[in-house]
Amino acid sequence: MIGAGRFGRFVAQTLHEKGYEVVVADRRRVRIRGVRRVPTREAARTPIVLLALPVREIPPLLRQIAPSLRAGTLLVNLAAVQELPARWMREALPASIDLVGLHALFGPSSAHGGRQGRRAVLCAVRIAPARLRRVRSALRVLGIRATNATCTEHDRAMARTLFVTQLVGRALAPIVPRSGIMTANAESLARLIAASTADPFVLLADLYRFNRHTHAVARRIVSRVKGEHARMRRAR
Repeated sequence: MIGAGRFGRFVAQTLHEKGYEVVVADRRRVRIRGVRRVPTREAARTPIVLLALPVREIPPLLRQIAPSLRAGTLLVNLAAVQELPARWMREALPASIDLVGLHALFGPSSAHGGRQGRRAVLCAVRIAPARLRRVRSALRVLGIRATNATCTEHDRAMARTLFVTQLVGRALAPIVPRSGIMTANAESLARLIAASTADPFVLLADLYRFNRHTHAVARRIVSRVKGEHARMRRAR
């Protein structure tokens, strides 16, 4: 595991509890029970390398680890953006490195009930079908149901789901109360706000910067809010 932010720590701890031998590399002095911290280049020499990084950090990291990766290594991008990182990985790394994208549609905030039945999106970037099937089987053992998608299909879906919830949750955080006299729908909004603001702001920023499909969605949200405001003013 390279990257031990909130999500990276969650994944590393989960894999360790499932019996995997996990090492983690991160600039910070993170501590994860049962997981050894190692230099980045040592982590890159393992058979399976998971990247749990903000999207903006992927290009320099690929340049750093490229000399250390061994032929046959499986490199997995866990980021919430897949289309552009897939291109970076193909350009930076030799054909002997297998590449996939794996975006878990859950995280530390939404996995309190266990990981059984949780979903993920699996994007084949450069990998043989047989090995991809083994990846899917390993995910099933972990209780994760993976949906195959192209990187473009994934990013289009995240622009209309993850990006929207992150943007709306953060925009409403100063407005919707966390407790008190609330309708049931407001309580649902408060839960959305809590989940969105628990994630680092870099997630929303990277979704907008690196997922080309979010730009039109953001413009449409602003347009719709302005439109509803205009309708309310006309109805007075």
